[in-house]
Amino acid sequence: HLYTNVHLTLHEALLGFSKNIVQLDGSNLAITRKAVTQPGWVQRIEASGMPKRENSALRGDLFVTYHVVLP
Repeated sequence: HLYTNVHLTLHEALLGFSKNIVQLDGSNLAITRKAVTQPGWVQRIEASGMPKRENSALRGDLFVTYHVVLP
């Protein structure tokens, strides 16, 4: 599994957002949320983590923790 943090503005946390996460292999992962995001909420994105050692076609999960930056 992989873990990452995403910082959101208050506006993004309340009204939703679209962001790209750059993964370790250089590819972009688009994430979109249209609901309110609570500070500290963790989103699990299946099969977007590290490739598994025994079978590189299988991947772990990506856990995204959202942090709201208050003005």
